[in-house]
Amino acid sequence: MSDYTDRGLQKLAHQVAQHADLIRCPRDSAVMRVLSTRAERPGAHGLRHESFVGRPRGRSWRVVDIDLECPACKRRAMAVQPQAPQPEATVT
Repeated sequence: MSDYTDRGLQKLAHQVAQHADLIRCPRDSAVMRVLSTRAERPGAHGLRHESFVGRPRGRSWRVVDIDLECPACKRRAMAVQPQAPQPEATVT
């Protein structure tokens, strides 16, 4: 269960997809603390999956999901999956 609304989680997912090293709280803009990360990367026998405390080291890891906590408001977002922003619908 998350402490954020659906819209807040969506904002976090977009930030994770763009730049997982700098994620800001949707409520107060504080830089969020990474509690744990699940990531994958190509290995000799297919995809290698690992869990990390904090962020994975190295650029070859692709974040699958991430657990975050805001140090200012203490809200948590667990298992946030990267999600690219959807283009805005245009009215014609």
